[in-house]
Amino acid sequence: MPAPLLHHLLGSPEGAPPARLNRLLRRGDVGLQSRALREIGASGAPEAAPVVRPLLSSPAPAARRCAAWTLGQISLTADRDRLLDAAAGERCDAVRMSLAVAAVRCGAPVAVAWDIVARAAARTAMTWYGPRDLAAATGVGGSEMRRRWLLALNPFADDPAHLEPLSSASIRAEARLLLSREPESRPALKALAAQQHPADLALLMAAQPARRTRHALTEALGDHGDPRALRHLAGMLRAVVDPGQGFASRRTAAEALGRLGLPAAGRALTRALEAEALEFEGRPGAGLGIQFPVRSTLLVAIGECGAQERARVVSGYLSNTHGSAMGGFYLPAMDALWKLGAVAVLRPLLGSSEELVVANVLGVLALLGEASLVAPFSQDPRPRVRAAAVGSGG
Repeated sequence: MPAPLLHHLLGSPEGAPPARLNRLLRRGDVGLQSRALREIGASGAPEAAPVVRPLLSSPAPAARRCAAWTLGQISLTADRDRLLDAAAGERCDAVRMSLAVAAVRCGAPVAVAWDIVARAAARTAMTWYGPRDLAAATGVGGSEMRRRWLLALNPFADDPAHLEPLSSASIRAEARLLLSREPESRPALKALAAQQHPADLALLMAAQPARRTRHALTEALGDHGDPRALRHLAGMLRAVVDPGQGFASRRTAAEALGRLGLPAAGRALTRALEAEALEFEGRPGAGLGIQFPVRSTLLVAIGECGAQERARVVSGYLSNTHGSAMGGFYLPAMDALWKLGAVAVLRPLLGSSEELVVANVLGVLALLGEASLVAPFSQDPRPRVRAAAVGSGG
């Protein structure tokens, strides 16, 4: 059933009574489910926890992220270990962050939850060129994760492992007060978005930022995570802006779309990949878009939003080592394929005649725990393929 018709038949989650919210969780698409989860979380009703927990296993990152946030708002100690385990097994960065933050809200030790985030932010992968820092290469290394962690739990703290968590309500109140006095306050904007409360979307969408705050607002929409921002952010990938700001606008929009975790964003992201190469890169006014290519962010976002049907497009970048000043696009492609769990797409590529492709595929398969597919290549006659297999534990 087309999404607009489904939304019309089931109704809006915002302000809906519990019975309708439960129906949306059972019958809605990912966007409706995610919005319903956020409404349930805003109510903080503990009796809703049993219908929320199963969505921690949803195939859609948005539903997992919103289910985590909701359980964090309900704050039952019984969900602490469940959230920690889910965070440890999660591949999508925005979802993992929400799971770990929610675990703290349910009473998990801050140091334990932060360790899960920090270890993921230090992940490496074996490649044709040897081990590479996958998280840092895709913009989600330790410093970035530390920034997001502090914004979510205590924007005034310095030590992510030993902070004293502030209540989400107190952070929201402080941020909203500061924004009422200083509408261009980027710290307040980001702290408010990190609390992910659905009631704050209207404030974010209504903001009329000056040029210096425009990108911070786009980033905030991704941090906030409301599915209703999908159309706005997708439109930003196509918006015509001045050349000096264009690459940054598209980068921040792509990153924000990925954080929403909606597989439906995959279509817009894939189209933007093609447009970026054909219409923007290397053109006059591209500016820093050459040093910090938008396509890298688009590839990462495809993985982060769980767009499984786009995995084959992403796999075409596994041999790209010269497409940008950052050493090509193979690392963001590897990261996206890992997040997508794209074993079905990767397995046939092990027979590729391109050694570069085979070596990079082995690195992704190793991250996915597919040891039986990696091990046979530890005896491969091609030195770099063999090194990739052995270095991956094959």
